[in-house]
Parts: sequence; structure tokens; C-alpha cells
Amino acid sequence: MISERTPVELNALISTAKSRSRNKEIIKKEKLRFQLQQDKENKDKIGGLLKSIEAQAAITENWSKLNEIIGSADGKKFRQNCSGIYA
Repeated sequence: MISERTPVELNALISTAKSRSRNKEIIKKEKLRFQLQQDKENKDKIGGLLKSIEAQAAITENWSKLNEIIGSADGKKFRQNCSGIYA
């Protein structure tokens, strides 16, 4: 029981409890720092991926426009454009 302990023992118990509490807080803070660092790294990766996606979308749009101008499965559009140029 607590009443059976000496003041020195009680002070030692209190000191141990405070130390454990501080250690838990330090661990909690370190976990949060790690999570924030991971979050930042993930956002940086996503930012890079978004830039790549946007660049690829621009290339795809250019090919799509070119396909609209020239392309059809049977080549009819291409022939019409060529005959318009050389007519």
C-alpha cells in the first residue's frame, strides 16, 4: 500500500512515473514527426506524378488533334486533305 511506503520510495515512484510519461510523450512526438515527414514525401511524389500526367495529357491532346485533321480508318480524310492541297 502507499501508506506503507517511505517518502523516499514515494518520490522514486513519482520520478519513475514522470519519466515514463515524458518518454511516452517523446515517442508520440517522434511518431507525429515521422508521419508529417512521410506525408510531405508522399505529397512531393504525387506532385511529380501529376506533372507527368499533365505532360502526357498534352501529348495525347496533340495526337488527338492530328488524328482529327488527318486520320480516319479508311484514309478518306487524308485523301480529301491532300486533294485539296494539290487541286
